[in-house]
Amino acid sequence: MKTIMCFGDSNTFGEKPAYEGERQPWGVRWTSILQEELGFENYHVYENGYNGRTTVFTDPYDPLRNGLKGMRYALATHRQLDLIIICLGTNDAKMHFNTNAKGIVEGYDLLIQEVKMHALQENLPLPKFLLLSPVKIGKNIEQGLFGNFNQQSIATVDALEIELHEYAKAHHYSYFSAAQVATVGKDQLHMDSQSHTKLALSLLPLVQALLT
Repeated sequence: MKTIMCFGDSNTFGEKPAYEGERQPWGVRWTSILQEELGFENYHVYENGYNGRTTVFTDPYDPLRNGLKGMRYALATHRQLDLIIICLGTNDAKMHFNTNAKGIVEGYDLLIQEVKMHALQENLPLPKFLLLSPVKIGKNIEQGLFGNFNQQSIATVDALEIELHEYAKAHHYSYFSAAQVATVGKDQLHMDSQSHTKLALSLLPLVQALLT
């Protein structure tokens, strides 16, 4: 049995692109489609998405959003893992964190170092990594209900696509840009159902190749 953890924010959780806070159902979320396409006999996909999650920043509104702390808990509960798919960065671009694309990539690196340290301490095989740069933030984000984003947030996430790709190449990690196939819905932040499907089907051959 190959085990995969999808570690991300609200677009991994499956938040609908609306304002009522509902979650996309099983069979629509990209994580669940990936599970179904891989099959249940030989693969187990753990959905580990949390709304508002950052890479390493502590959100004053919700300390559980710190991805580094979340990763520690996830590694302890989902051992042992063959592949970790990380898709974060959107929430790091909020105005009050005052970071840039390079800072977000440093957050990715700290998450990966945490995984490596855990594997060493627990004498576990090191899982493979598939790094995803997130979907683009919509251009009208400032007109919506998400007041922590501005035009600089948009530019930061745009730049992350290049920065994370370069980091992945330098460290020999697999990489995919969600923005190649996925777009946000009417709330300017969360993927629509069609994008969930496109993302899952795009990741499928990458995951199969990594775990063959």
